[in-house]
Amino acid sequence: MVEPWDRQSPPRLVGYESWLCQMPCIDNSGDVFVSVPLPKDADILGELPNRWLIALGNMSVKGETASHLKNALVTELIRLVGTTTEPASILKSLNNASIDPAMEWVFATLLVVVIDSDRHELTIANAGHAYPLLRRVDRRVEFLAEKVTGFPLGIHPGRTYENVTVPVGPGEVVIFYFDGVTAVIDHQEQLFDMSCLRHAIAQAPGGAASVGQSILDAIRRFGQGRAQVDDITLLCLGRTVPTTLLVGKVSG
Repeated sequence: MVEPWDRQSPPRLVGYESWLCQMPCIDNSGDVFVSVPLPKDADILGELPNRWLIALGNMSVKGETASHLKNALVTELIRLVGTTTEPASILKSLNNASIDPAMEWVFATLLVVVIDSDRHELTIANAGHAYPLLRRVDRRVEFLAEKVTGFPLGIHPGRTYENVTVPVGPGEVVIFYFDGVTAVIDHQEQLFDMSCLRHAIAQAPGGAASVGQSILDAIRRFGQGRAQVDDITLLCLGRTVPTTLLVGKVSG
């Protein structure tokens, strides 16, 4: 069986490095972050899982209402993971069940991702959350899963969602973030926008931890000491480069 795991902790997968930073603002009641290992067909005690599910999202309200609805959403999500691990199916079920129909103005964004460390693939479905970003080994930064963004949960019951599966190569880093990252404001009332975020990712010298720290450093420089206006959550997941010694071709 998979060992018990804190649902607010980053994934632990063989061959991957994960880095998580959570910087709450005044009220983080509307932020959703779930991280759970998925069992293998036959788990070995002490062995790390080969698949992991993460979910990130935001409620459209704050305070006590958001906290109540978020808890209901997370509870239902964990229940669904016991019956299906397909991200699109999870979103479809949540869309029909998680938001209180009496509150027509309340909705939630949610990104659900299954990481497979054997296949080195991510399967992604998105209900209106920020696109993940991928940093290639040559430091190019690309959006992931742009074509599968559906409506946020609670807006159109009965809507379906789509999966997309993307590979992760050695040395590549995937960045998941909340909109609080791009809500940082400087003293000229300018936003730390997507171009700032992509630049911070591209200039990081190393793997997941290096990318995450580069983003944090860029945010702090940009904000110049101004107070946060929203929660900042960052998860960076990097596939490590094998350490096999390359001895070259031997002639003979």
